Amino acid sequence: MRSLPLFVAALLVGCAAHGPAYQTPAEPPTGYANLVIYRVPSGPGSAWGTDFHVDEKKVADLRIHGYTRALIKDGEHVVRMGTLRVPVDAKTGTTYFVRYGSRIASIFMAGPTPIVQGSGLLTLVSPELAVRELVDYRYTEPEVQRVD
Repeated sequence: MRSLPLFVAALLVGCAAHGPAYQTPAEPPTGYANLVIYRVPSGPGSAWGTDFHVDEKKVADLRIHGYTRALIKDGEHVVRMGTLRVPVDAKTGTTYFVRYGSRIASIFMAGPTPIVQGSGLLTLVSPELAVRELVDYRYTEPEVQRVD
């Protein structure tokens, strides 16, 4: 019975992302913004990869502790995971962070201003929160590098 916790730990490590550690995205080209999507552990089902779409184009399949980045053209976009959606109104030179995880994310506050927008599971979060969380996350190559 003592080996059960070790087995579960090994299983979870095997289900986590394995790419390079998080790096701040480079400045995007004129007319584009950076979009970083990341996935935090969120309980049952988090061992499997999850597909993320931007404007109905599949961008990546992320595992827990995984992130990806893509360029998005200025203007309105929708990031989707399953039936969850979050709008992103992209402005040139800006980096946007979309987080997928537990509902606890929706209660983070920065002074009187909420720093998340979205469904609670799929949320647009502040750069400050994202950078704190992304410290140990691993990169997943996107299937689409640019969404026009």
